[in-house]
Amino acid sequence: MAMRNKTSLAEAMSKTTTKVLVNNKIGVDKNSEAKKIIITVSPEAHYQFKKLSVEERSQIQTLAKEALNDLFVKYKLPPIA
Repeated sequence: MAMRNKTSLAEAMSKTTTKVLVNNKIGVDKNSEAKKIIITVSPEAHYQFKKLSVEERSQIQTLAKEALNDLFVKYKLPPIA
């Protein structure tokens, strides 16, 4: 039985298109070059972050970008998140 060549993850990801839901219509994400950042936090920090999101009526991603931009400014870098 011959082994088939597997596609690398990077190659497979480059062939995918990110779909988003905008105004109840599925479209292609215009910012498909965006990268994800995954962090591990304590359950308490996770709860607090979700609670803040609800209280501020803001998406977690929006708050995370705000925090990342604040970090960039702290280190005298442009806030580009």
